[in-house]
Amino acid sequence: MRAAMSRPLLLLLGTALGLALAELAVRLFDLGPHIEALPGEAYRLSDEPALGYELAPEAPDGEARISALGLRDRDTPLAKPAGTLRIAVVGDSIAYGFGLRREESFPEQLEELLNRHFAGPGLAFEVLNFGVPGYGLAQAVESLRVRALRFAPDLAVYAYCLNDAQGYSLELANLLARTDSAGRDYREALAREGGRAAARSRLYLLARYGLARLTREGRAYGEAALWHRDDPQFRALEEGRYPRYFAGLYRGEETWGPAQARLDALAELSRSSGVPVLVLIFPLLAELERYALGAVHVQLRAALAARSLAWLDLLPLFRAAAGADPPLARDPLHPTARGHRLAALAVLYRLLDEGRIPGRNSRDFESLAADLKVASRWLPALREVALAR
Repeated sequence: MRAAMSRPLLLLLGTALGLALAELAVRLFDLGPHIEALPGEAYRLSDEPALGYELAPEAPDGEARISALGLRDRDTPLAKPAGTLRIAVVGDSIAYGFGLRREESFPEQLEELLNRHFAGPGLAFEVLNFGVPGYGLAQAVESLRVRALRFAPDLAVYAYCLNDAQGYSLELANLLARTDSAGRDYREALAREGGRAAARSRLYLLARYGLARLTREGRAYGEAALWHRDDPQFRALEEGRYPRYFAGLYRGEETWGPAQARLDALAELSRSSGVPVLVLIFPLLAELERYALGAVHVQLRAALAARSLAWLDLLPLFRAAAGADPPLARDPLHPTARGHRLAALAVLYRLLDEGRIPGRNSRDFESLAADLKVASRWLPALREVALAR
């Protein structure tokens, strides 16, 4: 009789022990849906609604990692060291340096050039990279407002791509596609405190998540990542109608109207913060020799000038350097390391010409041209780009 009674007790104790060990394993190995960052990528949903998403702190970035504050940069304190001239770079995948090692991106190259040639006792330079692939004009402005300005920069550089006027972000669409309703419920339950003991069990929450994933409601945002074919700009590039598409972004009220409002917001933010903004305009890199979007550059420069926003248009420089090896373009949107080098040189020339580097001016650039490895045939175009207002 006693042996018969002990079997259920042993079964109950064994089950309890198994559940306890399973709960311990779930917590120890952090099992569960990791929906903050995409597998193999470095994005997460942002607490800032206007950003939508952001780089995930400490996420892998080649041989490096995204900083603790979510920059493609080293860990940098908010407080600016004495004697430091700090530049904040905002923008999309071009600012980020998509497809390149961190040191090949133009923010890193600009910082290296400044410190190698112009730093000295009591003067150092920091160029902080706030670029996030897929950001458009609205997100670039918001990134400057809520993130970059916290670092007290002396200057902000906005790396502007012609697709910034469109509202679609492939990266955000991918993130939402992978972040289903069941996953969001799981994340919210983990964040809540109190409630029933079962609600605080990670094992229970994981089991509930698995069951929810079996329902249509739990899969509300889809299950698979989108690909570039879902982005209208990539469809236009593949189909050979990119001039019409990109020009259309600057004609239609659905895109150009909101874009102008965001430029207004950028100008007001610059005025209210006292931080000057330089808009660095990157051309589309397809068929530079017979470029079809020159009128868009003219329109954009006029819109920036009307708002007293400084601009630096790289089109003449990239056209002058096109056709030489190594190539300028990884693809129609993204420059190679050489393209980023030219962008860094153009910004450096402008900084010197505007007297932003104490005791230096544009003559210093000319005297350093050989050390900077500026080809003599590119120097007239570089001068034209840097001095244009």
